[in-house]
Amino acid sequence: VLRESLVTLTDWNLKLVASDLNTQVIDKASDGLYKDYDLRNVNDRLRKKYFKEIDVTPDQERWKLSNEIRKICKFSQHNLQESFTLRNFDLVICRNVFIYFDTAAKEKAINHLVSSLALGGYIFFSHTETLIPKMKNLKFVQPSIFRKVS
Repeated sequence: VLRESLVTLTDWNLKLVASDLNTQVIDKASDGLYKDYDLRNVNDRLRKKYFKEIDVTPDQERWKLSNEIRKICKFSQHNLQESFTLRNFDLVICRNVFIYFDTAAKEKAINHLVSSLALGGYIFFSHTETLIPKMKNLKFVQPSIFRKVS
């Protein structure tokens, strides 16, 4: 989506940092391989532009993400109950995570995520996430989207 929205990636210092607690998930994501089902909502034009079809047997990963996109991606294991070493993100997207947390753990994780944001940065939560605590340094933008204001 970002690549389609930006004229050229060279005009931006764009890095995508993806994390998960499960190292197997990280290893799979870093391979950049996808099944047809994984890309079911990606139109043909984008699929042909950003993925290469590889020879495999049915029901296996058959699409490989382009090197252009893979080179801006970094994958790492991270526990959201711990603070991030990286800071000043312009955008943080957190989806389908808080269903595993009680209220205290959810608040701690959100505080860590917000601390990693640059001033004016945005944080997106999944629409399925419930009970996002009201935080004085976040401004509501629209459902599931907040902006860091202090």
